[in-house]
Amino acid sequence: MWPLPVAAGLLPALATLVAWYLSVRLQLIPACNPFLEGCVSISRAARHDLPNHIFRALVLPAAVLQGLTWALAARWLRDLGLLTAARAFSLAVTGAAAAVFLVLYGTFLGTEGEMYRWLRRVGIWFYFGFTAICLIAVVGMIARAAQR
Repeated sequence: MWPLPVAAGLLPALATLVAWYLSVRLQLIPACNPFLEGCVSISRAARHDLPNHIFRALVLPAAVLQGLTWALAARWLRDLGLLTAARAFSLAVTGAAAAVFLVLYGTFLGTEGEMYRWLRRVGIWFYFGFTAICLIAVVGMIARAAQR
């Protein structure tokens, strides 16, 4: 099952790089290295035209893959006896919530208006927040198992 989390993690990175590259080539953003200079945000690089469509086409399926990854991780940890059924359910629900907020962000990227800007912000804040919670929980359970 390892290709699922790999794809879930690499698709958004690929989406970001492709959107940035196309935005530079289409002269929608300045040519710079956003990893070193911080000159362009992901949102700005994927906001318009073709880069926006490709970004969405890759990020929206990635959100589904990420949600599935957290559900499978929850079941795996439960089957190993590292999580109770209730905690495994909570992990799966938190992972699903992260996926939903990534979909919210991806859906409204490239739209104009204060409400859409707010939806994008909420989407990205809660996506990263819920993803961090899932990651900390899973890594903590794996570390605990390794100590046994």
